[in-house]
Amino acid sequence: MIRLRLPYCASAYIVVALVSACLISPEAAARELRDYSQFTQFSPAAAQTLSPGTELTAGATVGQTSKPLLAALQQRFYSLEGRRPSPATPFASFRLAAAEDAAVQPSSNVWVAGSQTWLKDSAALVNYAGDQTGVTVGADHKFWPNLVLGVAVTHENLDISTYFNGGRLESNGTTVAPYVVWTIGGPFSFDATAGYTRADIDQTYAPALVVGGVHASTHSHRGMFAGNLNYTSFVDDWILGGKVGTLLVAERVGSFTDSAGFSYEHQTNTLGQLQVGPNVSRIASWGSYGVSAAYLYDYNHLETVSPPGGARPPIDRDGVQLTGNLNATVSKGVALNLTLSREFLRDNVHNTNVAAMLAISF
Repeated sequence: MIRLRLPYCASAYIVVALVSACLISPEAAARELRDYSQFTQFSPAAAQTLSPGTELTAGATVGQTSKPLLAALQQRFYSLEGRRPSPATPFASFRLAAAEDAAVQPSSNVWVAGSQTWLKDSAALVNYAGDQTGVTVGADHKFWPNLVLGVAVTHENLDISTYFNGGRLESNGTTVAPYVVWTIGGPFSFDATAGYTRADIDQTYAPALVVGGVHASTHSHRGMFAGNLNYTSFVDDWILGGKVGTLLVAERVGSFTDSAGFSYEHQTNTLGQLQVGPNVSRIASWGSYGVSAAYLYDYNHLETVSPPGGARPPIDRDGVQLTGNLNATVSKGVALNLTLSREFLRDNVHNTNVAAMLAISF
């Protein structure tokens, strides 16, 4: 999820700045512009509140948790963690087929995934809408019957219109993330990934105060870890399971000077999120289809606020994510996975994601 935050007193500063720009001296207007910018400048963050939240100033926050990468790896883990219950099970879903002959023969896989997320927050103070796209490529190898190691690379683009301040933000980043899937024994498995992201950030705001708006550019470094303990069981043609996991994100946004001449120090932000929920799938002759639910709780959320003690709207720390998935075996060794997910019960937030993955085993 991505969330923007603006202190409650921001509207007062906007009014003062607008009046000042017309009625007071250029020097005084510049001071008011700086005060205004304290509440309107923003930058993508590592944390998701979700998202991943960070603030360059006491202004709005746009957070990222490497969402395109996480969506792709969730699809990939789903295909690797299933266990074939018996030789009589039809060669159906890629989730099951990926484990075929695993005990006697290592396997290698390459895959590509695409993700599109539509983002919206209708809160009056932080009204925004936009989208995030990502393309991920990856490869993994089963080194032992119960252990898969792989690596994924994602390019992501975030493009948001911030209606509350007439602004716009665009961020382009690249993430590199190794991952592991370990079949512990019985119905249990564990998956984990750790990633590093570098992103370039461009932002524009306050067009009412400066012709063409105020512009600024900077960059960010983001670290991310996600780990899940999974349970998978088979009942006739049904796959029943669940997971409990955590997401940890930390991001450092570089210092910068905007086009109005104001300078801002670097900022560091973190997020810790608990994820727990069930999933159920039905095996079909062509593959499988199913749904999953996850309760999300942000148990750790730390933001740098400038000026210290600046007021802001309360953080809605929890929500529910529902996901539908479809897996199809295109041909032997080639599989297609499609997912549609939406997050609910976070105040004023409406986020929807679609993702597709094509995987080849050899």
